[in-house]
Amino acid sequence: MNDNNRLVDEENDQDVSTDAAQTANWPAIAAFNGKLYLVYKDQKTTKMQYQTYNGTDWSRPTPVNNIDTTNQAIALAAFNANLYMAHKGSGADTQVYFNSTNGSQWGNDRGVQNCKSDNPVALADFKTKLYLAFKQASSNNIYTTTFNGSSWAPSPTPVLSGVAKTTQAVALAAFGTKLYLAHKGASDSKIFYTSSSDGINWVQENIVRPEVVSTTVPVALAAFKGNLYLAYKGSPDSNTNIYYTWTSDGVNWQFPMELLLGIPQTNAPVSLAVLNNKLYLAHQSATDSSIFYTSTSDGINWQPDLAIPYASMEEQ
Repeated sequence: MNDNNRLVDEENDQDVSTDAAQTANWPAIAAFNGKLYLVYKDQKTTKMQYQTYNGTDWSRPTPVNNIDTTNQAIALAAFNANLYMAHKGSGADTQVYFNSTNGSQWGNDRGVQNCKSDNPVALADFKTKLYLAFKQASSNNIYTTTFNGSSWAPSPTPVLSGVAKTTQAVALAAFGTKLYLAHKGASDSKIFYTSSSDGINWVQENIVRPEVVSTTVPVALAAFKGNLYLAYKGSPDSNTNIYYTWTSDGVNWQFPMELLLGIPQTNAPVSLAVLNNKLYLAHQSATDSSIFYTSTSDGINWQPDLAIPYASMEEQ
């Protein structure tokens, strides 16, 4: 078996099981050290695991560590010489935690100072700092905090206090000279977005093509070849199609396009990342908890949707 969906055991270079990778939450992807990293909560436990993709083969799933847990999706972003992850704790634990790897092994979770959320969080590298955005626990308010490589800011900063609100996770991406934040509305299915030139002061929120763009779940953002891409599952809940739109100026958005015409795709949020001049999208299956991925070189024409191979990970 030598197709692009092959799973390789990196220790002995032997092909192993190709059952689809399983997750109880949506997957996160990010480019780091020339590879695409995939991190997700294990389907059967609250432990986290990861795989890497070199453009041809996927590695076998490996536990992030044997200690840290979450019950929700995980955020990923490369910053300086490390890949960072962030997530809320398991169950009722609303503390936001972070971890990092230099490509060899992950450390252990540490708490992000004064940050609590009851939803997944978002990460992005912007102007020499790692930004973390999140919906505050027990409220609909959105906050950001920053990491300089050594420590986090003492306390988070509100995004458009009293105006920007959501009941779900937010998306974050650097594009041009600005940091963009997007989210589903708190009381509707519209997608709102704002931007900041300094990471502190945010412009008034706008809505992405309100006449045709709507979702029931969190959205994804990524900058690719001079455009800012936004991908999302459609609404209502029964709509399992994935759509995407893009803007070249941060204001005017293109008419949305369906990713894979006529094929049920997902009931959950999607993730975006750029590796080697390709835009990748990962998502959970619409029919089970398998993880699929696809990519595009031009932002319009996408490769066939493929299941990410799975090698069994022993339950912890």
